[in-house]
Amino acid sequence: DDYKIYNYQEFYSNNDIKESNISATLLKIQERKTSKGNSYAVLRLTDLTSVFELFIFSETLELNRDILLEGNSFIITLNKTISDDENKTKRINVRKIASLKSLFNSPIKEITLKISNEKQIETIKSYLDERGDTTVNISLSDKYTIHDFKLKKTRNIDRKTINILRNKEIDLFIH
Repeated sequence: DDYKIYNYQEFYSNNDIKESNISATLLKIQERKTSKGNSYAVLRLTDLTSVFELFIFSETLELNRDILLEGNSFIITLNKTISDDENKTKRINVRKIASLKSLFNSPIKEITLKISNEKQIETIKSYLDERGDTTVNISLSDKYTIHDFKLKKTRNIDRKTINILRNKEIDLFIH
């Protein structure tokens, strides 16, 4: 949910979705050259619903060559254009590739915790003790208003803490 990920089949078949993130694991990569000598690669990927292929061209290939290893998992940002001809041809472009491992190991810069009662305040309090590098916003909503707060000092929030808070039914948004 944090990265607004669709599965590939849903992205491909829904003509209303023009840009999306997908998550997939690289099964195979085949590098080739165009007639002009530019590099490109065919990526064979799998997600939870299907196996599919995407083409990446020289600039994207060069930027990501070191992480494009078989077995690695990625979040891939895709753009879709549909031609106006009779066949309604779909063209899928890879805009960005990010290693799933590096995303989960990267620090969380800012988070908003959405709470609606005093019990939730007590729940989050114990997870906000340690100082760190994450800016923490709290959005408290009652029947009539929403109160937004930003903690003066940054806190230590990691992926483990996020999972704990989610399991305790705290809504949150990672910026």
